[in-house]
Amino acid sequence: MKFLAMLILNVMLAFCFKVHSQLLNKSINISVEQEILSTLNEFESHQLSQKIQSIRFFLQEKVEPLIPMGLKQSLRNQKVSLHIHRRLKRDGLTQNAHEQYTSQISIHYSTLNSSGLMALIAHEFFHTLHFSLSSDEYAWVKEGLAQVFEFLVTGQMNWVNLNAAMMNPFTKLIDTYQIEKSNEALYGHSQLYFLYLYERCGKEKLFWKLVEGIKGYKGSRLIDKVLESMNLPELECKNFDESVIHFEVAKMHNKIQYSKPELEQRRFFISPSNITPNIQVFSSKESLSQFIESMPVLSSAKIPLSQFLSFDGQCEKCIIFYAHTKFPFNVTEDLSKILNEGKVQDYVAIPVKIND
Repeated sequence: MKFLAMLILNVMLAFCFKVHSQLLNKSINISVEQEILSTLNEFESHQLSQKIQSIRFFLQEKVEPLIPMGLKQSLRNQKVSLHIHRRLKRDGLTQNAHEQYTSQISIHYSTLNSSGLMALIAHEFFHTLHFSLSSDEYAWVKEGLAQVFEFLVTGQMNWVNLNAAMMNPFTKLIDTYQIEKSNEALYGHSQLYFLYLYERCGKEKLFWKLVEGIKGYKGSRLIDKVLESMNLPELECKNFDESVIHFEVAKMHNKIQYSKPELEQRRFFISPSNITPNIQVFSSKESLSQFIESMPVLSSAKIPLSQFLSFDGQCEKCIIFYAHTKFPFNVTEDLSKILNEGKVQDYVAIPVKIND
């Protein structure tokens, strides 16, 4: 019976497990590790067949239609394969070879029954597309954009990564990703930043400009160039520095401002609305000074304004914003106005460190 099951499955692998894609004008070969096939009974073989068919449908019906026609051409010469096996040390991985124009997506067998399988497929498939367009882009940009693509395809954020970022608020946006580590906080921070950029600065138009890239530009310089080309009026969309500063304040405040009853100001709001890091509380001037000194560049904190002033909070390397914790949730850089109104207790200080 097991021999028959293996025979049926291998026939299906030969004839069915090739995902025909107009995007590639060829087939994406999906293979399964032989050690896995040899352990399956007939029922398990049928389940595997159904799962791979669902991956085929997902790629054709959910992933491919989102990619602009002009960018699909970049994958015409790319050979893409998807391999399912047990030896992978992580859920998924994409390996690209520039000289051979090949991309192999590896998926761990255990993920086939997970709720995050399709998001993982979308994420890894995006890497093959992005590689064909901008093969030397920095990891923090690649991973941030890949998670935005996950969101565009599935409508879901990666909450494991987001929670890790919130638990580690001083995680650097621009940092090195180590393949042997999970890097969840790094992934979460880049996901949050690029989702903020997507929501505030042009949505799909901005996203695909960043994916397509500009020759000679990558990382923050690419973001600068793309934002310049968008020519949007919002301050947070002027350049990379402004986008990160406003993102950091939004991450800490995360409230829609109602300066006027008919006007919502969303630049200090980030979706989802329940992302709110803890307020930092200090026992002395020294502990506050040490904390601010330890902050990485392009990071922020949320400190009760009364405490910040009592301990003579200073940060020459920061831009300091003051956020109203009550309706209408305004954010200002004008401390004198707050002092004149006598509303210090209603505000938090949000220092954003901009250099060492």
